[in-house]
Amino acid sequence: MGLRFASIVVLAMLSTPTWAAPISAADAAGMVGQTVTVNATVSEVKHFAKSGITLLDLDGRYPQQALTLFISGADADKFADAQNLEGATVEASGIVSEYQGRPEIALSDPTQFLRK
Repeated sequence: MGLRFASIVVLAMLSTPTWAAPISAADAAGMVGQTVTVNATVSEVKHFAKSGITLLDLDGRYPQQALTLFISGADADKFADAQNLEGATVEASGIVSEYQGRPEIALSDPTQFLRK
C-alpha cells in the first residue's frame, strides 16, 4: 500500500504545472505554445476604448516590441491599473501564442501578472 501511495504522489507531482524561472521577453518568441513566466519592462500601453482591449508592449515599442501582453475588453476590469504601467517592470505568466507573426501572452486572471 505504501509503494502505491508513493507512486500516486509522484504521478500527481509530474502532472502539476510548475512555473519556471522567468525568461526575457525576447526569449518568449521561441516558445510559442509553451507556458512561460516573463520578466520585462512595459515600453508602451495601448488601450482601445471601443473594444476595451489593452495591449502592453514589453521591451520595445510597436512594432519592435519583444512581446505583447493582451488583455481583452471582457477582462479589463481585472487589470484596472494596466494603463499606468508604462516604464514599470512586470512579471507575467501564460501560454505564448502568435498574433500576426508576433509573440503575445493573453492575460485573463490577475494571478498571471505582477508589477515588480
